[in-house]
Amino acid sequence: MISIELGHLEGMLGCLLGALLHISPDIGRLVYLAPRAALGRIAIIEHVLDVTLKDGSETRAAIEKNLRKAKAILGKRHDFIHGRWGLSDLSEQAEVFWHSVPFEPEKPPRPVPLSELTGLIDSVRSTAEDITAITEELYQAWPPYSARPQRRKRQASATRGSARPRPSGRPKPPRPPRSSRA
Repeated sequence: MISIELGHLEGMLGCLLGALLHISPDIGRLVYLAPRAALGRIAIIEHVLDVTLKDGSETRAAIEKNLRKAKAILGKRHDFIHGRWGLSDLSEQAEVFWHSVPFEPEKPPRPVPLSELTGLIDSVRSTAEDITAITEELYQAWPPYSARPQRRKRQASATRGSARPRPSGRPKPPRPPRSSRA
């Protein structure tokens, strides 16, 4: 269940990247999910955020808050996935224990109650919902933070009419056939 919720959160972070870059959510997810490291993917959003939204804006503060939450969640996911799970004993009242791999004395084996895992799922869901809402707002206000480029008016050529005519005595050299062009 945790993997499914984390997959959804990562998908929503990809959509957020798409909104920040003014590209479709599908392309945003493709770009976001290309690096294999989860924290590296969040770093991509942080770097894009630095150049797309102004410091101090409400939207930027909300995104930064949710990125911090996502980092904490993904850090915990990393610990859980790569840690060692086991039972305190083989009885029916046994507790589920977890410890880091390799074993670190500052992180001794500890019981993991079901409420901690459901709390993690709730945190993942609420963060994904917040990111979804922010992303929808960004897409609705598209382009919210960059001016649409102005088309430049075509200017008359300064050389129009002033070009010297080709001397009529020498014909233009013929072009080689297409097959011999590199």
